[in-house]
Amino acid sequence: MSDEPVLVERRGPKLYLTLNRPQVINALTLDMLRIIDRALDEAERDEEIRVVLLRGAGERGFCSGLDTKVLAELRERGAEEGPLTFVRLYAVAKRLDSFPKPVITLVHGHCIAAGAQLATAGDIVIAGESLKMLENEMRSSGFNDESWAIRLGRNLGKLRAHRFLLLMERLDALTAQQLGLVTLVVPDDQLAAKGDEIADQVATYLPQVVSRTLELVERGAYGRD
Repeated sequence: MSDEPVLVERRGPKLYLTLNRPQVINALTLDMLRIIDRALDEAERDEEIRVVLLRGAGERGFCSGLDTKVLAELRERGAEEGPLTFVRLYAVAKRLDSFPKPVITLVHGHCIAAGAQLATAGDIVIAGESLKMLENEMRSSGFNDESWAIRLGRNLGKLRAHRFLLLMERLDALTAQQLGLVTLVVPDDQLAAKGDEIADQVATYLPQVVSRTLELVERGAYGRD
């Protein structure tokens, strides 16, 4: 497998984005977020791409959150990149959430903080049974993105969003599904196949209809006329 931190692979009408730092459970860096953003630019421009799939490499999990080692090193040097990493994360997650083409996220194992933010930005979130989802940034005072909180309030409702954010429970796949963070739960060894199956189905739909439908659902979810 390539040593690129994010693998970008085109398969017909499907664009696969794979977080590829399995040795650190795909902890996010600024470079990774840039690559995802550029790939979304490509997907938005290319009329042949009809669906985007986001997943994580390795058996340990989808994503362990922002790479704290990288952030610490940047801060020690007095660089501006630390805060920019947070800003870039929120922008990428928000873009995934409102992307004009369907986004499917395939999540398994550890899915923590910023990883959960990216994972739940998909239109369809498919979880392997090994999923352990956690939002623990309250403990480190790192939670400062209003778009993430607004999305959770919209998707989960007030009480469920409060449970996820304030109690900092480590949710298994079925509990995450019950809360509304996950669409489907499948055995881990079926995760890739189920993602392909749904992506192939969605790719057969008329793109203009799909895009318009996503836009209308977005407007309805946010209470916009």
